[in-house]
Amino acid sequence: MTRLQRLLLGLNRRLAASGLLEKPWVQRLWLLLYDFYKARLEAPGTAHLAELVTPGSLVLDIGANVGFFARRFADWAGPEGLVVAVEPGPDNLVRLSLLPARRGAAPIRVLAAACAEAPGTRRLKLDAGNPMDHKLATGAAAGSEGLTVGATTVDALVARHAAGRPLSLVKIDVQGAESLVLDGAAETLASHRPALLVEVTDGALRAYGASAGALLARLRDHGYRLSIPDRAGLGEPLDDAAILARAGGPDGYCDVLARPAGDPAR
Repeated sequence: MTRLQRLLLGLNRRLAASGLLEKPWVQRLWLLLYDFYKARLEAPGTAHLAELVTPGSLVLDIGANVGFFARRFADWAGPEGLVVAVEPGPDNLVRLSLLPARRGAAPIRVLAAACAEAPGTRRLKLDAGNPMDHKLATGAAAGSEGLTVGATTVDALVARHAAGRPLSLVKIDVQGAESLVLDGAAETLASHRPALLVEVTDGALRAYGASAGALLARLRDHGYRLSIPDRAGLGEPLDDAAILARAGGPDGYCDVLARPAGDPAR
């Protein structure tokens, strides 16, 4: 975590503790600041993802948070497309509801649920001071800690929402449970071959019995080539060592783009 991220997280915790974040005008201002930070500093390669989103396609935003990616996906998919934003956190769902409908953009269908390896229910551990860090409970806490939320899978989402649309992109950012999401996406990865944008954080993945190295190997086993988007573009293919240099360690993380190998159009 960078110094700036720690400062912003501290500010968010103070605002949450004071109750100011409950005020609509403060929420709107906070969302504007977060959008600026995300686009300029944390995810500067976001704009290049437009190359992967076909107009009229389906896009899944797994762990939609407050809609930074969902709003952009909707613009790129156009009025015939559809964005399904999956988010279990109650506070983030409120903020997602503030997203305005945009002329010429795809509708954003918000689903209040977690995404995991199987449908059903899961327990969600809430972080009151950091709405970006809600996560699925694991181990003994999985049956008692946190909030009970519904759970779905990527395969179920595609079956329900594709309606003849091609699936162009699946973004997955679920605070370490990314491997669980992939467990529930086997049919989708085999049949639809979407591009994937996956947050890779070794420390968070290990809480769910996975690791950054294992996740990268799994994506390659599914026939994907891996890169890290940046300001210059979608990124050149990288080997695991280059990615792990950024995603390893207790504070390391990066957004890894997985594109089907042998598909020059993507």
